[in-house]
Amino acid sequence: MAQRNARNGQRRDHDRARDAVGAGDVLPLQAIMRRISGSYPGRLLDANLGKNRKGRWIYRLKLLAPGDQVRRLVVDAQSGRVLSGG
Repeated sequence: MAQRNARNGQRRDHDRARDAVGAGDVLPLQAIMRRISGSYPGRLLDANLGKNRKGRWIYRLKLLAPGDQVRRLVVDAQSGRVLSGG
């Protein structure tokens, strides 16, 4: 039962993220990755879209950078500006 609830929660998160991108509230993940790739090269390991405490959409990204370093970034989902991490 707990596993089913977790899957439903993930589905709702996915739907909410898709709706936000479709409504133009946030940039698609591909656009975010293009914007940050010059300053933060690497392979995307994980990405989550949600709202921060102030209600702004943010992407939480985990990248595998050159030299096998893991970088965690918080990126404004509307502008593509890196808010923290590196």
